[in-house]
Amino acid sequence: MIATRTYILLILIFLSCFVRAQSEDVIACMRQASISENNKNYTEAIEFCTKALVLNAVYDEAYFRRGYYKYLLSDFTGALRDFNVTLKLNPEHVEAHLYKANCLQKTGSNVAALNEYNQARRLDALGTFSHVAKDLFGSVLGQ
Repeated sequence: MIATRTYILLILIFLSCFVRAQSEDVIACMRQASISENNKNYTEAIEFCTKALVLNAVYDEAYFRRGYYKYLLSDFTGALRDFNVTLKLNPEHVEAHLYKANCLQKTGSNVAALNEYNQARRLDALGTFSHVAKDLFGSVLGQ
């Protein structure tokens, strides 16, 4: 009985490590997405994230970054979908909570946005404060 539990635990640990490890192709796609982002070509960056997700459908960071690029293009509904998947895969992804809250705010769901901000605050209070302050000052300064 104990040996069976030990084997099951080892298999689960191995699988979780396998899922977290990224292939060179996935890394290359994400690198290309970053290059596209630096060139402000967010549509192309989305395509590279999608290619990465074809290779690894449970890569939370690819979902997050694709959602972030959609957010930058004001596709808040599409961004929300990707942030929701990110949080399903990794409930402690603070940035996904914060950008999900931004999307909810922009679509008029202020109570849901507040809940997301609070979830992010519970995970990382300083990071949440920094994000909110940056948004606040950006809107005051017209950026």
